[in-house]
Amino acid sequence: KMYSVTPRAYRKGERAVPIAIAQTFSIEFLEHLKGGITMEPEFCERDKELAVGVGGSFKIGDFREISKLWKEFDKRSSEIESAGSGYSLGVCMDSHPDIEVGEGDQFVYLACLPVKSLEKVPAGMHGMELPAGKYAVFTHKGSIATITQTVHYIWGTWVPKHSDILKKGPDFELYDSRFDPHSLEGEVDIYIPLA
Repeated sequence: KMYSVTPRAYRKGERAVPIAIAQTFSIEFLEHLKGGITMEPEFCERDKELAVGVGGSFKIGDFREISKLWKEFDKRSSEIESAGSGYSLGVCMDSHPDIEVGEGDQFVYLACLPVKSLEKVPAGMHGMELPAGKYAVFTHKGSIATITQTVHYIWGTWVPKHSDILKKGPDFELYDSRFDPHSLEGEVDIYIPLA
C-alpha cells in the first residue's frame, strides 16, 4: 500500500519501488531548497537514445567516486565515434550487462555521450539504450558539489509521494551548455522515468 504496488506486480518487475533516502534537514539543505532546485518537476516525453561512455557500480552516496568516473570520461570522450554534440549524460541504472556489480554496490552509473550507433564502442567503454518515454525533469542549480542535496530531495521527498507514477528504468542527468565543466557550476537537468 505504501508504494502503490502489489507484491505480485513488484515480483514481475512491472512497477518500480523507490528506495527512499533518509533526509536530514540541515540549514544548508533548507537554503538549497530555496534556489538550488526546482521543487516541482516539468514533465516531458523523450525519444529513444543511444549512449556510449565509461561506467562502474557504486553504493548510494558514492558521489566522490562518481566524480572520479567523470574525470576518466573527460580524458577518453574524444574516442567516442558518432557522438552527438551539445550535451553529456550521467545515467543511473540497476544493472548493465557489461558491468559487474561489486559487492555491496546498489547501482550502475555511466558517464556518457549520445551517439548515432552502438557499432563502434571503444575498448573499456560501454554502450546502452535509454528508452523512449515520459519523464519528470528536475533542474539542479549551482555547484555540482550540492547535487547530493538535489538527489536527496528528489528521492527522499518527491519520489515517495509520487511512487504510483514511477516506471522502472534508468534515470539520468543531462549536462548541456548551462553547465560549465571547468567551474563545475550551472544547471543540470535530472530525468526520472514515469509510467
